[in-house]
Amino acid sequence: MKNKMKIKVDTNLYSKVRESVKSDNDLKKKIKKLTRNKKLIIMYEFILISLTVFWTWAFITMLIKKSIFGGIIDYIILSLVIINIPLIFLIKLTSRSSYKECSSINKVIYNANILKDIYNYYYSTNDKFKELKNVSLVYLNSNLTLVEKNGNIMEYLQTKNDNEIYYKDINFLKFEYKNKESFFYIDNPLTFNFTDNEELFFIDFYEIFFIIVIIWALKPILKRTLFKLSLDRLVIKDEEFSEKYRGVKVSKKGNLKGKYKNESIEFNEKYTTNANTLDLKMAKFLDVKRVDALSKLNNKNFYKMWVQNDLSVEKIFQRQEIHPIGLFNFSNITSKKKFAKLICLKIQLESELLLNSLEYTAL
Repeated sequence: MKNKMKIKVDTNLYSKVRESVKSDNDLKKKIKKLTRNKKLIIMYEFILISLTVFWTWAFITMLIKKSIFGGIIDYIILSLVIINIPLIFLIKLTSRSSYKECSSINKVIYNANILKDIYNYYYSTNDKFKELKNVSLVYLNSNLTLVEKNGNIMEYLQTKNDNEIYYKDINFLKFEYKNKESFFYIDNPLTFNFTDNEELFFIDFYEIFFIIVIIWALKPILKRTLFKLSLDRLVIKDEEFSEKYRGVKVSKKGNLKGKYKNESIEFNEKYTTNANTLDLKMAKFLDVKRVDALSKLNNKNFYKMWVQNDLSVEKIFQRQEIHPIGLFNFSNITSKKKFAKLICLKIQLESELLLNSLEYTAL
């Protein structure tokens, strides 16, 4: 998880995490193995980058001076390919091992009751959660997963089922808000594949091989930075509210095509709805209190709020990998201190995302 929100580590939570994990010997062994794998990856990547820089220089030289040094350059490139391919495989295998180890560590943390204890402590001792009652972590899955999707992000967002109940198979927070049963979850992060339809003309064997290997080597990096999407959703159960406003949708401006306009210019500049101009249900839903609250909010990750069986608020995070509640990506950890810090930052991030979503309900 690359946390783009600036969050300062809660010192009390950090102390609680350190205290909770230091006594588990099995966990200590797994952390040691994980940090060793990460250090190996760093070493392999350094060697690969160094060789690739030289390889690129050799490739460019080949294009410029092939008539003079063609045979020598071809030999150099072939040698570098032979060296680089095993390195790429080593990086991928070690990375895959680290990812599996993360799931194993997540399972150990939960089975030792460490995680529930940490969550209970954090939410029960922090004043900013005073409106949330009986907060509990519902833990259903310890697997760290990246879900691959074909197509592009916008196609996915426009066609996904809004009424699908994701929190039946991933971890979530359960709590009471304004005397209403509520849930907050973060979906498994998604990666979107891409294809390059451009054809290559008049390129010899080494050039084709060079381009293919470079694209293959960079594909995980491109996915990591450009083609990831994370989503969270707040669900508040209220049968009376749902019956009254069922079918209402409000989204970030441009995502819905309804012609409904509110008296608030600021609201109209930020949001669109699925309602027609004279829709009375939408007019009642967007009362003065809710319009005023929404007009003041500027969360760039807000995507949509709607009422069906429940009141739901959804946010999206492009180019970010945020895993479900209670799951931690430890693959970049190089020490025990960083291990504890990552747990703290992830729990704090989850809580901030939850509070941000609650602001949009204006209940």
